[in-house]
Amino acid sequence: MKRTNTESAGNVLKSILSNAAYAGMLHEQSIVEAWQKHADAATKSLTKDIRFYNGTMFITMKSSVAADYVRLNKTKFMEEINKELGDQIVKEIKVK
Repeated sequence: MKRTNTESAGNVLKSILSNAAYAGMLHEQSIVEAWQKHADAATKSLTKDIRFYNGTMFITMKSSVAADYVRLNKTKFMEEINKELGDQIVKEIKVK
């Protein structure tokens, strides 16, 4: 019996991962890695938590001074992270 509806494993995997739930998890991991790459040492050490949901990156900082620094430079961080990811994934950064 000959199969007529065949797809490569890569295409099947891409279609499964394009599901919104899986895509969000993959984006979050990629965003955290990009943050670690582009933030300076002091900012990285003062980062408490990073979350990503629906185009918004939520960053929790350990100090208000560090949070203010990230707020002032969020456009730069957003551009660098999106460049690293190769797409306009992060549309907004909110800092606590």
